[in-house]
Amino acid sequence: MKLQDWYQYHHSDDDCTKLFMAMDYSMHNIHNNGYYIRSFNTRAIEVVEKNNGDKIINYNYLAELEDNIATNINNNIYAAATLQLALYMGVEPENLNSDYIKSNFSQFEIFIPNNLVNYYRRILVNGAHLYLNDYLKAKNEQEIQKLEKELQDDVAKKNSSNGSGRGNSLVKRTGKYSDEVKDNFKEDNSIAAFATNYLLAFVIISVSLLIPLLVLVLGHR
Repeated sequence: MKLQDWYQYHHSDDDCTKLFMAMDYSMHNIHNNGYYIRSFNTRAIEVVEKNNGDKIINYNYLAELEDNIATNINNNIYAAATLQLALYMGVEPENLNSDYIKSNFSQFEIFIPNNLVNYYRRILVNGAHLYLNDYLKAKNEQEIQKLEKELQDDVAKKNSSNGSGRGNSLVKRTGKYSDEVKDNFKEDNSIAAFATNYLLAFVIISVSLLIPLLVLVLGHR
């Protein structure tokens, strides 16, 4: 069913938190496979509940992570956090103003489970790069900061491999290839020049030997 319909029957913080963990897990996998989520509209997110109670989240609108990788991933994390805050509050996400949340986050804390207030503050106020499940697995502040740093480094590597780093690599390879072609061309020219000179000498010697022979044959006639 669509997330919009699911929420009509599930309002407890515990239900919401479990759902958000499933949403985060799916989003993380999408990013790892080179895509990002284009829409967090509650009508564009499908909730599939398995027999054991586990949930699978399907985002209906995806796009390839080609350019602005860090920005797209961070925007996804922020949009997911905004949607989750709206569901905790029981309001439509469109009714939340990001600037107001950032400036007045303390007013929203009462709607968030105590163990997650710090996470949503990091995302909605500080713009942190951090997945919800990673935060919940972390044991202390130091480990949380390490996770943020690792995600930033990972995103930077993806940017490098898809952007200028890849271009520089191709340029270097092309330059090296060109040098090799030039060297081979010079070598081929040297071989060709040697062969030409050798052939010319052979022709001259052959002609010089053939002329007296022809004179002798014609003289006998």
